[in-house]
Amino acid sequence: MDNTKKPISKGVDASASDKKIAESIKSRFSTLSSNQAPIFDKVEQYKAMYHVSMETDDSYPWDYQLTDSQIFPAIRAHLARMNPSEARISLIGAGENREVNQQVVNWEMNEILITQLMYRLMYSGFMAGHGYAKTGWFFKPALKVEADKGSKLMRGIQNRADAVFVRFNDLFIPNRNIPEIDAQPYIIERVSMRYGDLLDDQKSTKRWKQDLIKKIGTKKQFVNTVSYGVDLINEDAEKEDQLLRSQYVSLLCMYTADAKEYWVVEKGDDDILNIDTDNRYWHGHYPYLDFAPFPEDDEFFSMGIPHTIADLEIALSSTLNQLLTNGRKAGNSMWLVGESGKQVPDWMFTDRPNGIVRVKGQLNDYQRLDFNTSASRETLQLRQELKTTSETVSGISSLYSSGVASSPNVNKTATGAQIIDNNIDQNLQLLISLFGAQILKKM
Repeated sequence: MDNTKKPISKGVDASASDKKIAESIKSRFSTLSSNQAPIFDKVEQYKAMYHVSMETDDSYPWDYQLTDSQIFPAIRAHLARMNPSEARISLIGAGENREVNQQVVNWEMNEILITQLMYRLMYSGFMAGHGYAKTGWFFKPALKVEADKGSKLMRGIQNRADAVFVRFNDLFIPNRNIPEIDAQPYIIERVSMRYGDLLDDQKSTKRWKQDLIKKIGTKKQFVNTVSYGVDLINEDAEKEDQLLRSQYVSLLCMYTADAKEYWVVEKGDDDILNIDTDNRYWHGHYPYLDFAPFPEDDEFFSMGIPHTIADLEIALSSTLNQLLTNGRKAGNSMWLVGESGKQVPDWMFTDRPNGIVRVKGQLNDYQRLDFNTSASRETLQLRQELKTTSETVSGISSLYSSGVASSPNVNKTATGAQIIDNNIDQNLQLLISLFGAQILKKM
């Protein structure tokens, strides 16, 4: 009997290693998803309040359930005054090629729809505390159409730098004690990709393992649920191959500080999808831009604007509903009715023009309950105090967010308006400087 050990082939050894890495990526993703779920849930609550939507239960004491929006005007005012359309990258230097390089940068910035990208970065940063974008390279071959007299060029080669927005809920950070994204040991991104785009990318780049690409289609490893989003249509999985291109695949991409890049199918087997696991980018760093308008020194997930005024919006909404309820009570009094008033229908006691209540028995058996009007005055005073606090916390005066000052204490003179304007500009100048350092300089 031959007891000598036979050498294990490198292919088998590499395959086993890939499976362990893929299994580790999914395990890390599961842990980070659970850890960051409370943060994501809180931001979703803020977004609902941004959309002027608040959930109340049966114990809510007021007749109305309206929302006194504070988050939307505050974020709108910050975005309007920062003006994403004015974002520019200016090259510093006096070399002979500077002007040409500047023109190339300007062209690439225009090609990636810079205004829309910057707006989303700012919105996400103000709403969630972080706004992410992913840099890379965009390539499309020339498009030619065959005609009777030969081929006709419809579109030239598209070959340029690129940057795309990344949802706040799709990036997972392992070490929250480090506030900088570039200093993280690894980063996991959840990518929702159309299966047709994955097939086209494989055709042009050959960067994916062909057997795993086919397995996605044959095993129908598609998803129709979107975490913290709107679910996709649950279509029949048994479709023609051509129709499978419209299905979506959920991929997990992990970049490491050691310049490695791994892709796995979230709902698939424990396999590495990409062939070359070296970082594709020449700089070897993480390909992410991160706008944090209010960064902290010892916590990655910092605050956004709603973190400070969400409670004030709830309080103001409650006082608004209370004020409306009080007004309804003042115009629709309650009655005390004695034993002899049982035969009088309730609707006759509702205040109405020229209304007559015909009663039986003694009039002393019917008594109107007067509403305490001082409650409305106190509610108005409380609302005024809350609005003043909201303006102080958000840093945006209602005189500029809506065009009308909500507080009688606001100085509406030209000098007073200039003082308010200067204070707001000082606050926003800091945000603009941070945006330039965190986003534009890295781009």
